[in-house]
Order: sequence, then structure tokens, then C-alpha cells
Amino acid sequence: MAQQKYLVRVVRPVFQVAYVEIEGRDENEAACAAYVSAQNIPEEQWTGRYNPDDYACDVHCVRSGETPEGHAFSPLDFPLYCILSTQASPHIGNSSTQLWMNYAEPLAVANLFSQWINKLTNERVGYYEEAIDHFEDLLKSLKGTDQKVVPLMPPAERRYDIEMLEALLDSIRLISEVD
Repeated sequence: MAQQKYLVRVVRPVFQVAYVEIEGRDENEAACAAYVSAQNIPEEQWTGRYNPDDYACDVHCVRSGETPEGHAFSPLDFPLYCILSTQASPHIGNSSTQLWMNYAEPLAVANLFSQWINKLTNERVGYYEEAIDHFEDLLKSLKGTDQKVVPLMPPAERRYDIEMLEALLDSIRLISEVD
């Protein structure tokens, strides 16, 4: 196969943080006010840089030159991003939608959400399986199945830990089946 040239876009996430003191009647009102005032925060108050220990690069590759229709590639030929926050309580500043979604085709955005949900669902299954394997190994070590040396702990404490791990495993299995 002949060598070809490719245009490769490598994206690495940089999260910048600024702390502002905001007054509000409750957390939701303060979060809304901070969201509105974020564009006015001076650049020197923002901190943050790429952290390769927590975030991977995203790589997208297209053949250099033109699209099959003969058009030049543009930044729109590459994906846009959406932040998925792990914060449990939602605030307006943690919205899962981004500004580019407001002017994208609604059906295209709905399709993206569907793809993301499918990918996250598949990832979730793997993490449940890893958790189950981890706790089953802990349970085996507490029960001392094939070992000549068992953990040195009072029998009542050991029984309690075994019962808790068994209940935890049952719960994880139940949650993974429901999802």
C-alpha cells in the first residue's frame, strides 16, 4: 500500500479554574451568577494546564487534501466536545450542553447523545465487572480458600467483613443487571 499524507488533529484537554466570591440566596443562585460573570474574570485569575496523569489526548485523522466531494477540510470536519462532569449536584454551570449545540442540527445533537450513551453504557459494564472481580478476590482472601495462612483478625470481625463483602457483591450484581 502506498504512503499517503494525513492531517491529524491531536487535542488535549486543559481545564482552567478561577475562584470568585459571589453573593446569592442559595447555591443555585450563586452558581447562576458565577456562570454569567465568568466571561468577565480577568485572564490572570484563571489557572490550569494539561494533566497527562488524569486526561488522555484525543486524536482524529483525515486524509490530507480534500473531502471526497472535493472540498477542503475545515475545523468542522473534526469533533466538537462536551464536558461530562462528575459533580453530583447539578448547577447551571455544569450543564451537559455546550454553546455549539445551540446552532447545530437538533437531530445531529440527539444522535450524538445517543452515541455517547451507548459508549458510556458499554464502559459501565466493564467497570462493574472489574469491581466484582476485585471484591470476589477480597472475599477469597478473607475466607482463606486455598491459603494455609488466613488473615489474622478476630473471627467475629472476619465474619462481619465476609458478610459485608457478600452483600456488597450482591448489590453490585443487582445494580449492573438493572442498568
